[in-house]
Amino acid sequence: MSPKNRTRLCLEALEDRAVPAVTYTLDGSGNLTVTGQTANPTYTITSTAVAVTIMDGLSSQMFVVAGNLTVNLQMTNAAPRFNYSPGVDSGGAVSLTVTSLGPLGLCAAGSVAGVNVLGPLSITTGGANDNIDVSNLDIHGGLTVNSAGGFDTVVLGDNTLAPPCPIGPVTVQGNLTIQNGNLIGLGSLVGAPPVLIQGIANLSTDIAPGITLLNRNNIDIEPQVTIQGALIASMNGPFQLFSTQGVQQSSVVVQFGAGQILSTFQQNQMTFGDVTVTAVAGSNFNGAVPGNGGMDFVGTIGGSVKVVAGNGRNDVAFRALIGGRQVSYFGGSGVDNVVWGFQSVALNAALSFNLNAGNDTMLVSNSNWSSALFDGGFGTDMFTATVPLGPGNRTTVRNFE
Repeated sequence: MSPKNRTRLCLEALEDRAVPAVTYTLDGSGNLTVTGQTANPTYTITSTAVAVTIMDGLSSQMFVVAGNLTVNLQMTNAAPRFNYSPGVDSGGAVSLTVTSLGPLGLCAAGSVAGVNVLGPLSITTGGANDNIDVSNLDIHGGLTVNSAGGFDTVVLGDNTLAPPCPIGPVTVQGNLTIQNGNLIGLGSLVGAPPVLIQGIANLSTDIAPGITLLNRNNIDIEPQVTIQGALIASMNGPFQLFSTQGVQQSSVVVQFGAGQILSTFQQNQMTFGDVTVTAVAGSNFNGAVPGNGGMDFVGTIGGSVKVVAGNGRNDVAFRALIGGRQVSYFGGSGVDNVVWGFQSVALNAALSFNLNAGNDTMLVSNSNWSSALFDGGFGTDMFTATVPLGPGNRTTVRNFE
């Protein structure tokens, strides 16, 4: 009988399944790229005249970065904090992509006054509920923030984090773009430093879990803010709030999606150009409960004003000094309650108020305009004037009962 062939056993090496650490690549032009994953709760990038220092938890790395800084980092801690806190001017563009599984706090702020980012600053986060604070920086190439999914807070020149970011003036020498935020704040109410946007400000919200009447999508511009280019605000979600007390040196365009809306151009705001506010059919400016909804124009508007309302209830008040040649209002199929307040002055403007369908009301408390047309449209409509509307006003009132 011949012996059986024996099988020789051996061990085969498998590929490494360890979680990759953070890697650092510094090229010959002085550009630093940071890539990888960390489980540490904090990750901090600082700089001095000597070097850029990166602290990954308690681990420290130092690099001489003469060019761009690019970070692509995943933080796996339950509630991580990322800090970009330069103490000297950056060598070039800065791109920070930081994602996390839990709520992320991201602070981008100079550790001392007068720090310049000598190129664009780009910040991108993931799908968690993130807080992003930008302060104490002069950004030369524009600022872009994309907070992706989750209910996110993005503020400039203010602080929402603990421990707080260094607070100081913010200058964006270019365009400002904020996408997918939910609470977007420029400036702060109390003792805040100035925020200056030298280009276009393009701000937009997204629909995220957790939006309620008390926690609504919000774009808020405070008195210390100056926007030299156009302001474009795009909002959505079941509850929306737009408010400005700042100085807009060009035009303002606000676009609302379906939902309950509160829109206010407040007493201290100044807009040098035209103002256009539009809302889709499924929206309403319902001010039956003060503070929950409605539209109010106060302060100073140098250009013309155009409002296109949705088909819900719309409570709208004009109480501003308006320097443009046209003020127009187009109502929806629901109830429109429109007030031309005694504070309003539009001596150069032709007014055109078309309330369209629905049982609407129009209240006029002064006649400071060049000409005016008030049209109630279909429905049972009521027109009330508390001042004489003589022929010298070139005023037409029609389709009111």
